[in-house]
Amino acid sequence: MNRSKSVSKTFVNKVLSAMALVAMLWLAVSSAAMAQSFTFESTGDPLNSLGGDGKNGVPYTGWQWTGSTVSVTEDGTKTKRTYSCVMMSQPPNDSLFQTHMLCDIKALNGTYSTTMGCTIIDPKTFETSCIGGLYGTGGAYEGRRGSLTSYLKSAGAKSKGTGQWFE
Repeated sequence: MNRSKSVSKTFVNKVLSAMALVAMLWLAVSSAAMAQSFTFESTGDPLNSLGGDGKNGVPYTGWQWTGSTVSVTEDGTKTKRTYSCVMMSQPPNDSLFQTHMLCDIKALNGTYSTTMGCTIIDPKTFETSCIGGLYGTGGAYEGRRGSLTSYLKSAGAKSKGTGQWFE
């Protein structure tokens, strides 16, 4: 009878260990399915300037533009999107970033928005680097959150970046 109890205990321990392993694998797979990394390249229409340059009494400058972007996910899937953005200069010496930007993005499977803080690396060429958040607003992106980086070499050039959806 002792042998029967020990075999039974060993069997139960193996089953519990197997169940724990399956649970951990399920969590890892489901987390990976929710997280999604991507790269992107964007092209934009010419900027529409708003406000002033400080010389005519309007201390802030803003820009508005539209364009398209192609993203590539880790598995190689390419997705085309369109976007509309606004960017506004910030008070000198009063913030971490020289500009703040907001974009709305539309894809066939949903919509999302980004908010970013940007540093203008070279004002002559408009070389800019940005970081920010992703906020899913509709369709497949509804309720999802993430982050991204973006780099623009010069005005009129393609913007390139990386991002990740965390949820």
